Amino acid sequence: MKNYLSFVSSFIVLFFCLQLLSGIFFTVFHNQSSYSSAGNYTSAENSFLVTIIVLATSAALAFFIQKWLNKRLK
Repeated sequence: MKNYLSFVSSFIVLFFCLQLLSGIFFTVFHNQSSYSSAGNYTSAENSFLVTIIVLATSAALAFFIQKWLNKRLK
């Protein structure tokens, strides 16, 4: 149960961070008209494909982090 909770918590943190970063990069580099000089990131919306890529990347990273932690604790 502890391994499952560790995986879920790292997945949620990674998904949030990667989704936020991809939204900021999308707004700053691709959709500059919605980016204001005050740093308004509320309009940073990702496409469905980017969300799927971030979801898969977060799951893979969380899995490998969990695997690494299990090896380290043994």
